Amino acid sequence: MMAGTIAVRHDRRWSAASWLFEWVVDFVAKQLGDDADADQLREVIEENLGWVDLSSFAPEVRARIGESIRHQLVPAAEAELPSSLPNRQQVVKHLEELAELVDA
Repeated sequence: MMAGTIAVRHDRRWSAASWLFEWVVDFVAKQLGDDADADQLREVIEENLGWVDLSSFAPEVRARIGESIRHQLVPAAEAELPSSLPNRQQVVKHLEELAELVDA
C-alpha cells in the first residue's frame, strides 16, 4: 500500500495511506483557494509525490494551513467520510493526531 507524508516540521511528520494523505492535501488546497500554493498542493496529488513539507510554504501560508488543519480538518472528515468506511473511527483519530502535530 502506498503512503504519503506531511512534514509539519523537520522533527514532526505524519504519514497515512495514500488515499487519506490525498484527501488531507486536497482539503487543505480547497481551504487555500485558487492560488499558487493551492496549485502546488494539487500537483502533489496529480504527480503522486506523496510528500508535503509545510516549511516550503511562506510563514503566512503555513499559518493558514495550520489553522485549517487544527480547526476544520476533523469536522470536515466527520461530515464527509462515509459512515461505511472501514475503521472510520481510527481514520478520524489519525486525523486528530495530525491536528495535534500541527498544534504542537
